[in-house]
Amino acid sequence: MDNLLAPPDSVRGMKDLNREVFNKTIEIPCLILETSMNDYNIVISIVKKYFLKLKKFKSFSQDKENLTIYLDPRKVKKLDDIEESDRNKLNTISKLKFDKTQITLNYHNWHADQLFRVILPNDIEIPTSYTKVGHILHLNLRDNQLPYKKIIGEIYLDTTPQTKTVVNKISNIETEFRNFKMEILAGDVNTVTTVKENNCQFTFDFSKVYWNSRLSTEHTNLLKFMNKNDVLYDVFAGVGPFSIPAARKGVQVLANDLNPESFRWLQYNATANKAKKIVSFNRDGRDFLHNEVKNIYLKDVPVIKMVVNILL
Repeated sequence: MDNLLAPPDSVRGMKDLNREVFNKTIEIPCLILETSMNDYNIVISIVKKYFLKLKKFKSFSQDKENLTIYLDPRKVKKLDDIEESDRNKLNTISKLKFDKTQITLNYHNWHADQLFRVILPNDIEIPTSYTKVGHILHLNLRDNQLPYKKIIGEIYLDTTPQTKTVVNKISNIETEFRNFKMEILAGDVNTVTTVKENNCQFTFDFSKVYWNSRLSTEHTNLLKFMNKNDVLYDVFAGVGPFSIPAARKGVQVLANDLNPESFRWLQYNATANKAKKIVSFNRDGRDFLHNEVKNIYLKDVPVIKMVVNILL
């Protein structure tokens, strides 16, 4: 019975997305009641546990005379499958008719994992994990998933809210600038995105800088230890996800990153977030520490704190 509600088997192995071939006409049980609008909410409250619930599918329809309720064939095959107490309640409202009707399912009625389960060969793992970076959905596909990368990207683009671009990582972090190579699988060819974190907005080109959304909690926890008028050295500041909230908290921040793109967006984000107590540098981390730390130590400052992100 589960196969009845699944996408058609004919799409197995599809690599170029054709949404039309997912159309599938099936027969399902339904209840038809002659009811007035005054009884509408009562009827729905009684039968909603039997609804056929699908993505972008309305479980009932109504015209001037009848209310038709589409039932889940896994729960209801005959009228007696509806609890007697519920049948009695419905019969007090209107004449109850059990029937069968045809509906046509389409591509948009299924979630991504349901589509992947039918499209991908049985020996290929379904891609279930991704990272959202603003409007960008970031995948790390396995080698055996790569022949299907285009259709995987298009399905995620269709089924994931607020997604405009889908990318796949094609190399590890190997450059001195800590970014990785990626390819666009679907959507807009636009890797400049904006992310909200710690009451700030950070804009950057995801293809040219280092950004790790999983560090958000760590940034928040570190900020709790920062006090107004402390001095913070952020040796690998990136585009400012830690430095800028600290500066807005009243900390004097010296933020550095070797990557010219990160440095550019660091300056942009500092201005956009009105973080005034921040000075940015585009230097090698060792040079930054040897020069700027020494200068601050010669001054009378309350507390100096340093942050170094170590990539493992």
